[in-house]
Amino acid sequence: MKKVLIFWLAHRNWDSRVFYKQAISLSKKFYVKCLWGVFSSKKWNWKEEGIKNFWFEWNRIIVLFKWVLYWIRNRADLYVAHDIDSYLVVVLIKLLKWKSKIIFDSHEYYDLYNLSKFNLAWKITLFSFINIIKPFTIKLFSWITVVTEDMTDFYKLNNVETIFNYPEVNLLEKVKSNNVLSNKNKYLVYHWWISEDRGIYEMIGVFEEYLKLDDSVRFLLIGKFSTKELEDKVLDLIKWNHLSDKIIITWQLTLIETISYLKNDVDKIWFCLFDNVWQISKSIPIKMLEYLYLEIPQIWSNHIWYFNKIIEAWRAWVWVKYWEVSNEVSAVQEIFDKYWVYVKNCKDIKNNYTWWNEEKKLLEFYNNI
Repeated sequence: MKKVLIFWLAHRNWDSRVFYKQAISLSKKFYVKCLWGVFSSKKWNWKEEGIKNFWFEWNRIIVLFKWVLYWIRNRADLYVAHDIDSYLVVVLIKLLKWKSKIIFDSHEYYDLYNLSKFNLAWKITLFSFINIIKPFTIKLFSWITVVTEDMTDFYKLNNVETIFNYPEVNLLEKVKSNNVLSNKNKYLVYHWWISEDRGIYEMIGVFEEYLKLDDSVRFLLIGKFSTKELEDKVLDLIKWNHLSDKIIITWQLTLIETISYLKNDVDKIWFCLFDNVWQISKSIPIKMLEYLYLEIPQIWSNHIWYFNKIIEAWRAWVWVKYWEVSNEVSAVQEIFDKYWVYVKNCKDIKNNYTWWNEEKKLLEFYNNI
C-alpha cells in the first residue's frame, strides 16, 4: 500500500478540502499521514481509520524545521503540499532525494494576491515566492492539481490535473442542527475571513438598510478578524449604530460547528460582498457549494468570475455589483420575498456539485502516479 504524506499549514487544521475530502478519500486505498501546522490550541480530534494526524505547534519556522526532521525518519511514496510553506518543504525533499514524487495541490493562484494588504515581511515573502522561487521550482513537481480548468492556464505545464473542490455531502448530511437560530427572525449570514476587502463594512451597511424594511432580520457573522485594529473598529461601529442586539458575532468555528448553526428551517441568506479578492476569482470558494447543498440562497459580488460563468442560468444566487448598496438591498428583498423559490432552485442543482465523482478521479489519479 502506498504511503502518502500530506503537509498543511496555511489554513485551520479542519480545512474541508485537505482532511474531509482529500485525506479521507485517499485513506480508502492508501496509508495517509497528515502533518498539520496548528495555528491555535484548538486542535481538532476527528479520527478516521487509515489516517494518522501529527500536530506541530506554531511558530512557523519551527514547524517547517520539525517537518523536515519528521521526513528524515518517516519516508513516503508521495508527498503533497497545499500552501507556500509546505511547497518549500516538499521541494527541499525533492532536492535531498531526487526520486521523490511530489504533488502541489493549488487551491488558489498566489500570483493574483494583492500584496498591498500584507505587512512588509509577508510582502517580501510572497514577492520572492511568486517571482523567484516558484518559477525555478514548479517543474520539480511530479504533478500539480488545481480546482478549476481555468487555473490550468496559469501553470502552462503538461502535468496539471483538475480535481474540483466540491462538497463532501456525506459529512453535510451527518451533522445535526443545534437549533440556536430563532424561528422568529430571518438571517443574513457571513462565514469566512473578516476583512475590509471581503466586504465587512459593506455587509453591515446593507444589513442596516434592509433592517429599515424588516426589523426581524439579524446578521450572523462567523469568522476571525484579519487584524485586532479592524475588530475594534467593527465592534465600535456596531455599538455606535445600536446594532449590538441585531448582529450576532460567533468567532471562528469548525466546518461541523458552522453547519450545525445553519442546518435549520429559519429563512437565511448567505452573503459575501467581496471587493477584488483576486486569488479566488478563478477558483471555487467551497463555502458557496456547501451552502448550496444546505439549500441556502446566496448573494455574491460579481468578482467570483468562475461561478458567474457556470451558474448564471440558475436562480439559486443573486449576483450584485460591488458597493451598489441599493441593488444589494434589493437583492436581499428579492430572495426573502421569493425564498422558497430560491430554496427549490438550490435543491434542483445541488447534486450536480458533489465530491463523489471527484473522489473517484482523485483515487485513480494518485494510483497512477
